[in-house]
Amino acid sequence: MRRTLVPGLITAAALSLFALLAPAAEAQTMIPGGTVFGTWTTAGSPYIVQGDVTVPGTTTLTIQAGVQVLFESGDMQASGRDTSRTEITVNGTLNVQGTAASPVIFRARSGTSAGSWYGIIISSTAMGADIDHAELRHARRALESATPGTLTQVDDLLIDSCSDIGLYIDGGSASYDRVSVSDCVNYGVYVADGTPTLDALVADNTRFGVYVASQAGATIQNAIVRDQGSYGVYASMSSSSDGDVNVFGSTVYNSRYGVYLSASSGTTRSLVVRNSNLTDSTSYGAFRSGSYGRLEVTYTNSWGNGNNLSGTTGSVGNLSANPLYVSASNLRLTSNSPSRFAGNAGQDLGPLPYVADATVGLIGYLWSNLTLTAAGSPYVIRGDLTVPAGSTLTIEAGAQLHFETGDLMGSNRDTSRSEITVDGTLNMQGTAASPVVLRARSGISAGTWYGVVISPVAGSADIDHAELRHARRALESGTPGSVTQVDDVLIDSCSDIGLYIDGGSASYDRVRISDCVNYGVYVADGTPTLDGLYADNTRFGVYVANQAGATIQNAIVRDQGSYGVYASMSSSSDGDVTLLSSTIYNSRYGVYLSASSGTTRSLVVRNSILTDSTSYGAFRSGSYGRLEVTYTDSWGNGSNLSGTTGSAGNISANPQYVNAPGGNLRVMSTSVTIDAGTASGAPAYDHDGVARPLDGNGFGGAQYDMGAYEYVLMAMCGNGLVEAPEVCDDGGLNGSYGACASDCSGSGPRCGDGVRNGPEACDDGNAIETDACLSDCSAASCGDGFVQTGVEDCDDGNMIDTDACVMCSAAICGDGAVRSGVEDCDDGNMISTDACVMCSAATCGDGYVQAGVESCDDGNTNNTDACVMCSAATCGDGYVQAGVEDCDDGNTMGGDACPANCRFSVCGDGVVGGSEQCDDGNMSNMDACVMGCRNATCGDGYVRAGVEQCDDGNASNTDACVMGCMTARCGDGFVQAGVESCDDGNMIDTDSCPNSCQPAMCGNGVVEGSEACDDGNRVDGDSCTNACEAPRCGDGIVQMGVEQCDDGNTDNTDGCVMGCTTATCGDGYVRTGVESCDDGNTDDTDGCTNSCALRTCGDGTVQDGEACDDGNASNTDECLNSCQRASCGDGFRQVGVEACDDGNGSDADGCLTTCVEAACGDGEVWDGMEECDDGNGADDDACLADCMMASCGDGEVWVGEEECDDANMADDDACLTSCVEAVCGDGFVQTGVEDCDDGNTDDGDECPADCTMGGDEDGGVITADGGVITADAGVDGGVTPMDEAGCGCATPGKGASNGAGLGVFLLLLGVAWRRRRRG
Repeated sequence: MRRTLVPGLITAAALSLFALLAPAAEAQTMIPGGTVFGTWTTAGSPYIVQGDVTVPGTTTLTIQAGVQVLFESGDMQASGRDTSRTEITVNGTLNVQGTAASPVIFRARSGTSAGSWYGIIISSTAMGADIDHAELRHARRALESATPGTLTQVDDLLIDSCSDIGLYIDGGSASYDRVSVSDCVNYGVYVADGTPTLDALVADNTRFGVYVASQAGATIQNAIVRDQGSYGVYASMSSSSDGDVNVFGSTVYNSRYGVYLSASSGTTRSLVVRNSNLTDSTSYGAFRSGSYGRLEVTYTNSWGNGNNLSGTTGSVGNLSANPLYVSASNLRLTSNSPSRFAGNAGQDLGPLPYVADATVGLIGYLWSNLTLTAAGSPYVIRGDLTVPAGSTLTIEAGAQLHFETGDLMGSNRDTSRSEITVDGTLNMQGTAASPVVLRARSGISAGTWYGVVISPVAGSADIDHAELRHARRALESGTPGSVTQVDDVLIDSCSDIGLYIDGGSASYDRVRISDCVNYGVYVADGTPTLDGLYADNTRFGVYVANQAGATIQNAIVRDQGSYGVYASMSSSSDGDVTLLSSTIYNSRYGVYLSASSGTTRSLVVRNSILTDSTSYGAFRSGSYGRLEVTYTDSWGNGSNLSGTTGSAGNISANPQYVNAPGGNLRVMSTSVTIDAGTASGAPAYDHDGVARPLDGNGFGGAQYDMGAYEYVLMAMCGNGLVEAPEVCDDGGLNGSYGACASDCSGSGPRCGDGVRNGPEACDDGNAIETDACLSDCSAASCGDGFVQTGVEDCDDGNMIDTDACVMCSAAICGDGAVRSGVEDCDDGNMISTDACVMCSAATCGDGYVQAGVESCDDGNTNNTDACVMCSAATCGDGYVQAGVEDCDDGNTMGGDACPANCRFSVCGDGVVGGSEQCDDGNMSNMDACVMGCRNATCGDGYVRAGVEQCDDGNASNTDACVMGCMTARCGDGFVQAGVESCDDGNMIDTDSCPNSCQPAMCGNGVVEGSEACDDGNRVDGDSCTNACEAPRCGDGIVQMGVEQCDDGNTDNTDGCVMGCTTATCGDGYVRTGVESCDDGNTDDTDGCTNSCALRTCGDGTVQDGEACDDGNASNTDECLNSCQRASCGDGFRQVGVEACDDGNGSDADGCLTTCVEAACGDGEVWDGMEECDDGNGADDDACLADCMMASCGDGEVWVGEEECDDANMADDDACLTSCVEAVCGDGFVQTGVEDCDDGNTDDGDECPADCTMGGDEDGGVITADGGVITADAGVDGGVTPMDEAGCGCATPGKGASNGAGLGVFLLLLGVAWRRRRRG
């Protein structure tokens, strides 16, 4: 067979080489298939490939710049990867030498259908491939490479319209540079094996941009992967993966999943994403399925995806913000992109760094310093504005920033609201007359934008005379120390918090907050000072969280829904909360303290007024922390004070506000709060800046007032100080525009008073921005940023005519202004034959014939029809007109590859020309030249008369026509399907294939072929099996009279054991599921019984390791269930032997270690039952016979410890309560024995040494009750009556007074009590 095929290959090679090297007269180069090598030149271009071609292992195919290789549909060779599509297979070397100006093009010959041809295959045995500046279009798998190492080199390759895969890599570590893959059905790049690098890849409009299979690894860098149907980058990983998958410096845009990791158990590989942009995918930017493998994302912008990250590790350098591409079709970064400088080395993220494209609008990151002026106002903000470190944003006096609803950046604190974030420096330079205004662009809805955020890393922030309206959290500051400076800020209509402070010790001066939903001021951390605060109509006026401290002075906090000042404290609080010289009016709780256990901090209220709160003026919840209130007027509250300490200087009286409901909390001249404060901690000025202290009541000199205002006894309008009853005082400016009225009664002429004055162009007295007069009293005009109802269609605040709003009319095609990013041109007319067509620059292919420029325009880029590049198609224009021309080489010269008339010679004209091998001028396919003007060959499907017996056009040798176009026969060595069962190519009848080409038949009674026997019957259990094999044990057939069983295996644990005998107990084999053991003997006393069961404890037979085995389950006899002898301490009570057995070694419970029940007198103390147990029956020692501890008063004399014990509490008998025998001098009178006992044995005092009163030297008589009646010659010589004798004991020679007697009695009682206590 090999000898037959070689001449065919030589012929094909020779023909191919001839086609390559021989100049073809007036024809393109036809490549029917086979082996190719040499050089394809522009002179021979285009090359028409009709069947699979192969570059053999020792050859090189070079294709020069500008060559076109066109592939026919189908495959004349019907071979290779795809038998229905042509392909180029490289086993040798391929050099594609295109240039940027003249690429090499591989494409379908006709049409643009994806999958018209297969592709280029660089095999694993190829010598090498260098593909430079090439285009591969309309293939199935455009390029496959399986070479090891870096044998394949690809640079600048365009792949378009493939029906499966653009680039398929099956090994090696080569770098594929600047590959662009578009419009492939399944995969842009499929990495099946190896660790390639894809540098500067562009993949769009496929299903998988890049797919890395579990065997492979890859590095994808500087790539753009966009508009994928399912996955941008998909990595399938296992423990056998060749390496990690790295996505570096790339942009993955608009897929279902941007980056996706699927890893199996045991995977240690990683999918690493770094310095990239992952945006606009519908499900996830980066997603790990399951819990295996590692998806690491760092220094990456993940934004605008359905969800950004899931299952990822790492977060260093990550951000989530609109990258601000030039456009959806151009993913290069613009000037304010947050992806600039965000890489791990400070580089831009993604493959397209910023060059020169400016960001449209005031949005994004201000990488350069910026100043916003009043002249340029209003500035429209449509998304987050960030001032990065090193940059400064300056907003001059009078400048206005108007915030749109929503957030085009979708980033920072609130992705649905715009905000200004300061990491660098912010200067707001407003003045009283021209404040800086930040507000909603339209309407007055709270929460339209987020607010201004001064981050902890900000360089500095100085906010002076500013208005922040309609925000969510108007101002946030987290800077340390006093980096943030705030003075004169108005915050109005916020949906959450007016001022949020998260650190530092800065002073926030003259902040006015109104109409915020939750908090006026929220102090989360730090120890700030709030000086001159005004807060009204929120829920919490000031909230100080437990981490923070604060000083609040000269504050007015009024009309709060719940709390005026709320302090939450813990042991970790930064400091105390101090409320000085402030007025708290009309809340539920004026001042409220909530402190946790261990708190030592204080809420101090001093020199303040707390009035008109519905629950409490000041209240402490619980018992922790300290609420100190001094020099404060608490009045008119539901209850004034609760849980407070301190009271110095406090009063409770009507403070006599001027007009509290009307908003004026200054006090009248008769208020008790005037001059009622203390100098301790008092500020040097009041809420209006008036100096403290003043003499407000006209006597006692200057004293500090309570409350936010210092009362001025003599107000002087025009001194610049607001003094009661003045509402304002601007000094010399009083009466002028924008200042205080001349009489200090209120505002003077101003914008909004409904009267046109000063610099106003108009004044309609309202804040509506959609009428003819704006809220700043300027006349509405086009370009002011407000849409004037009934006059303007739009107003974007600028005079730019290249955006969506042109002269305050909506931009439309034909308005004469070119709309940036939308229109290419706009010539103000709708003529379609000039240079501007429907506001797009007229181009060839737009379907409109441009007068004087184009001769035709059929609206397509097809160069094979009658209109080519907007000129009428002609022979010589270089494009083959379908149905008209066969070729077109761009000239009309004869003698080259394409005839002068662009038509090729026709097969059958009798002349051999072009790619024809022959042309005999007839239509017969039975001679030497067959259809297609090809030389007749075996396998062409035509039977050549006199040469071939048959020709079925295929290479199959199992049909009726075999190799060499010979009719199939028995003995030709080929098994004819459906006819022969075998064909061994010989005439030997006794081998496995008889001469009939039918196999030997077992059962015919004749031993033939490989048969061991053949007894001619179908009995399977005799001496010859039905398979004509000699029977044997283990063949699965029971041989009658010889085997008991035969299960066809060597398993001795089933029902049939070795020797084909039935398994029985005692055969030495343990039968699974039937026997527990089988020791092959009849000894019933060893570990395996004669019933093939294992010996166990409880079977009644004592085995090794058993002390006994009584065959029962009782633990109360002499043999336990563990087959051990019963013994005391085993935890089981042996009936008749033990009284108890608790199994422990303790004698302190109800069962002793001798297994005897515990009892008093056994010498062991029973815990909880006995106090002692000394094992004897004696009651005269430390332990009584009832096992109770001996003690004084138990009636038993404790030898050596007690003298007596009469079990009573009397000290007038022989035994004292201290269990000491009574004696004279012990201080207790023993009834019937002693007359007295003064606690000593001295004579000469009131009681003799023997404690008896036998007679008195002055002749007194002892009465029956121990009293003494004297008869001495006293002062009065009388007798002391009994009712004056006190205790009845009189001093000799002196009458006893009641006082002396009572003293003696109390003395004796004290001595007795002391002795008893000692006992």
